[in-house]
Amino acid sequence: MASNEIKRRSRFLSHFKRINPCCSTPPTAWVYFFLSTKGSFFVNKLESQYQQHLIQNILSLIPGCLILKNDPTYRQGIPDLTVFYKDKWAFLEVKISATSKEQPNQRYYIDTWSEHVFASFIYPENEKETLDALQRSLQS
Repeated sequence: MASNEIKRRSRFLSHFKRINPCCSTPPTAWVYFFLSTKGSFFVNKLESQYQQHLIQNILSLIPGCLILKNDPTYRQGIPDLTVFYKDKWAFLEVKISATSKEQPNQRYYIDTWSEHVFASFIYPENEKETLDALQRSLQS
């Protein structure tokens, strides 16, 4: 087993024991999930926090809009947020950074829908520009 793999397993087990002191080993499915995602569920927590930050920014930027968080388990690749304002709508795929990996179909949905409505990836590095474009698109 590679050295990095051993370190990841060790890090996962120590984290699991810290949050579940009554159990000595995690369920096999948890270990598989952690190893198959290479620990990305730690990043997802940060992404969800960034998503909450974005929702608050959008609500203050475009008063009266409605924001829906889309279910990522329903259809793979559907953008994270749908923003409705009057008779217009937009799709936003939230990423924690510009270098975050895209999931299958995300680029397809953003590219396809951007021909008809505002659709974009958004991350801290392009947040201001994207929110300015979103505001222009929805309030025009």
